[in-house]
Amino acid sequence: MLRVPVISPEGQPLMPTKASRARRWVRDGKAIEKWNDAGIYYVRSDRLHSVSGC
Repeated sequence: MLRVPVISPEGQPLMPTKASRARRWVRDGKAIEKWNDAGIYYVRSDRLHSVSGC
């Protein structure tokens, strides 16, 4: 199962999430998709409160 790294709005790493959940967060505007310099895809939470659950 593919896991996607999650970064908080402050830049702190959070627990990885499922790819399907990361896509849902991006679609719903709860997160922004990004690529780092090493080419790794991750999502950055776009809210002050952590993104949680479904």
